[in-house]
Amino acid sequence: MVKTGMVIPLYYTDLVTPSGEILVSRDVPELLPFTYYYRELFGKPPSGIKYEALKAANMSSTNMTRMVLLPPKVPAESIAILRKAFDGLAKDQDFLQDAMAAMRFQPRFEVGEAGERLFAQASNTPPEIVTFLRKYIDEANR
Repeated sequence: MVKTGMVIPLYYTDLVTPSGEILVSRDVPELLPFTYYYRELFGKPPSGIKYEALKAANMSSTNMTRMVLLPPKVPAESIAILRKAFDGLAKDQDFLQDAMAAMRFQPRFEVGEAGERLFAQASNTPPEIVTFLRKYIDEANR
């Protein structure tokens, strides 16, 4: 649809690191992440409860779309083997080229402590944001 001119992409959903940094995607260098686009458009960064709600939703939908979770009490050795495998996959140029050809983007892997921080961040939405979203959705459904 982009090639035909039917749509014009403006920005993409923020990609957030476990430390909260917003990444610029190497997959679409011609576009900006939402927060950067907003700042460019309005001269200041987005703020307020709606933006905080958007960040919480994006964190869950963008950063946590594909996860590998293990049940409790998995042996540490098994966890280490899986982490090493994902670390290797993230650096495997053949895999990354195949991913780009098939999906048109290169997967990002947050493994180990970084992945655990990201999961904790995405799964611990502040109560005021949950309350806001519930009210917002309820009002929209009236």
